[in-house]
Amino acid sequence: MAQSYSEKLEEEDIRINWTEAQDFCRENYSDLVTLYNQEDSQQLTQLTASNSSYKAWIGLNRKEHSLKWSNGDYVNDTSWSPLPSPYTEPMCAAIITIQHGRIKEEVKNKGMNSTTPYWIGLLYDDWEWADGGRSAYRDWVYNPNAGQIHTVLYQPEKGIITLGNEDYEEYTFCSEGSVRIPIISEIMSWEQALDYCKKNYHGLLCIETAEDLEAIKQKFNGTDFTGPVWVGLRQSCLFGFWIWTNGLPVGWSNWERDRQPEQPPSNHCGVMAADEE
Repeated sequence: MAQSYSEKLEEEDIRINWTEAQDFCRENYSDLVTLYNQEDSQQLTQLTASNSSYKAWIGLNRKEHSLKWSNGDYVNDTSWSPLPSPYTEPMCAAIITIQHGRIKEEVKNKGMNSTTPYWIGLLYDDWEWADGGRSAYRDWVYNPNAGQIHTVLYQPEKGIITLGNEDYEEYTFCSEGSVRIPIISEIMSWEQALDYCKKNYHGLLCIETAEDLEAIKQKFNGTDFTGPVWVGLRQSCLFGFWIWTNGLPVGWSNWERDRQPEQPPSNHCGVMAADEE
């Protein structure tokens, strides 16, 4: 179970380039803002309009070409091999396998038996969000300029345009993190899960307070989640006490049967599962 962040929107009235804007947001907040949907974009557009600004830096910037699912899932299985050669314009995919078992086979079978290609939510482009947010949201006003690697939200057209790092803007959208919890549906050891979540998110989930646990329960209330899933909890091999992967000791806890495991020091790790009622 990975830990990543959603946004509290802040607008800063200082004239800086994109790199300076990112440094400012990381020093004072979390990072430049990530847009996940049209609602996010509209909220920010309204904010720029209320301040009579036309453009404000956001976190979308040009990187290496990569595949992204539109819902933010990690792409680990496609029948697109080799990948298409990079183009200056983004590409979307038709008739390609999906990563989740039964759905994958259904889509594959329908696609292979169809005489008409159809769109699915797979994007291949060279744009990433500064905070690592897995968002495929791209509301371009026009096709990105090949020589420009940074972006602003452009209020008159209510969309995203590209700019160069030599451009300076008065407004910057920063984000301040609150927890968003994706579940990774892959079989891994605890060490593999830790490495995966560090690389793709902000690490394994740490549950440090009763409020954290309540937020997690609300997140999965009404879903079919039962667990168990790995969390960022492990036992010290040397001393035997339990610690979170962020380095904090276990203070508040919610152990099964209200008892902390009393195994001898070893490579024990923590999992979370739904209550059995």
